[in-house]
Amino acid sequence: MRERDDMTDSLVSTARTLVPLLREEAPQADADRRLTSRSATALREAGLFRLAVPRSVGGHGSTMRSYLSVTTELGKGCAAAAWVTTILAGGAFGRRVSPMR
Repeated sequence: MRERDDMTDSLVSTARTLVPLLREEAPQADADRRLTSRSATALREAGLFRLAVPRSVGGHGSTMRSYLSVTTELGKGCAAAAWVTTILAGGAFGRRVSPMR
């Protein structure tokens, strides 16, 4: 269980480092009604779009707790960033729980 807690702490810490940038970009994201390319690049480079992707294929394989904690932290900077990350990671969660065909 501690390994999972460490993973959550690490992912939330990563998200927290992005909050100032996301906060700076939030007005533009709101005006454009889309995530800015600067924010999207930062989230991608931080690996946060791979929250729920299984570790076996290069993701974090995060738990629901990690997923919610990270997206909550991102929301402190920019709602659009939290929403986009939620949608992208949510798709991976859905795939993880559905049977393979």
